[in-house]
Amino acid sequence: MPVHGNLLRLQSSHFKDFVFSVDEDSRKTEHYLLDADPDAVAVIITWVYRHGIKIIPGAAPGCSLKKGTNEYVAFTKAISRGIDVYMLAAKFGMVELEDLVMTELGRAYYNHHTFPSPADIAAVYAGTSSSSGLRKYMARAYQILADIDDGEIETAGWTAEQVDEIISEVPALFKDFRALNRKSKGGVDTREPSLDMICSYHAHGVDEECTSKDLNFRGKLTLLFLVL
Repeated sequence: MPVHGNLLRLQSSHFKDFVFSVDEDSRKTEHYLLDADPDAVAVIITWVYRHGIKIIPGAAPGCSLKKGTNEYVAFTKAISRGIDVYMLAAKFGMVELEDLVMTELGRAYYNHHTFPSPADIAAVYAGTSSSSGLRKYMARAYQILADIDDGEIETAGWTAEQVDEIISEVPALFKDFRALNRKSKGGVDTREPSLDMICSYHAHGVDEECTSKDLNFRGKLTLLFLVL
């Protein structure tokens, strides 16, 4: 996929000083991305040129997404593609794009209670570091899933068996899950919005301005002002 090198270097710390190989026939510089999802790469290249793009398009807020429908399949595929985009962005040092994807994952959950799939969680744990904001989000999503009654779990796109099996498949998830549960003790419900601040999953520096600082995974925070 063609992309202007100067633009790529401006947006990626990974490619900033990268030396590309030169094709002997075309004399064009090139780089092969092994095992990278072409759709995710296409999204990243589009973002390099346009920035203000929608990473996870799909159903409108309030629209019912019933498992098995075309709308549900398309939306969950968009979630998985967004996760692929995030992991590539992290590899390329595109912090702004990482945070854009994370914010859209938060909005997708808020609008449709859409959870990452077992395959999504396994891929994230296989392809990210322990400090990854996306990995932390996977653990948080699993914590909420594990709190849902078996009879209702299918409404989240999972089965009770999958909730148990993913722990065996991804042992590191259980470690993160336990750590979150320890944070939730002391009378703090797992549904507590303060555990879901989108900014806390972002990759930007702690002193940087965040355009999503008033958002959590359940929508905007409501601030109450008391007049004394």
